[in-house]
Amino acid sequence: MDESIVSPFFIYMLQVVNNVVIAACVCSVLLGIGSVISKIGATVNLIEYGKDNDDYKKCQNVFKKLFMPFLICVFLAVFVPDKTTLLQMYIADKITFERVEETVKVGKNLKKEIKNDIIEILQAIDKEDSTN
Repeated sequence: MDESIVSPFFIYMLQVVNNVVIAACVCSVLLGIGSVISKIGATVNLIEYGKDNDDYKKCQNVFKKLFMPFLICVFLAVFVPDKTTLLQMYIADKITFERVEETVKVGKNLKKEIKNDIIEILQAIDKEDSTN
C-alpha cells in the first residue's frame, strides 16, 4: 500500500498554527489592556468609596472575567510552536541512524556511477580526438 510521506493534515496544520499564534497574541494584548483598565477602575473605586461600592464590585467582576482568558491566550502565544519548529520536530522524528546509513550507501554508489559515466564520456571524447 502506498503511504504518503507527509500527512496532508500536517501540511494544513503548518499553515494554521501561525494564525493561531497571531490570534492568541492579539487577544492577549486586548484582554491584558482590559484587565489593567478594570483593575485600575477597581482600585480607584476601592480607595475612594470602599469595598461595598457597586462600581468596585463591577470592576472586580470584569477583571476576574478578563484575567483568565488573558492568561490562556498568553500561554497559547508562548507555547504553541510556530511553523519552523513544527517542521524541525517532524524532521527530527523521521531521521534515524539507519536512514542516514542507507543515504550514505546510496550516495557512495551514486558517486561511483557518476564517476564511471564521466570517465566513459572522457574516453569517448579522447577516442574521437585521436581518430581526427
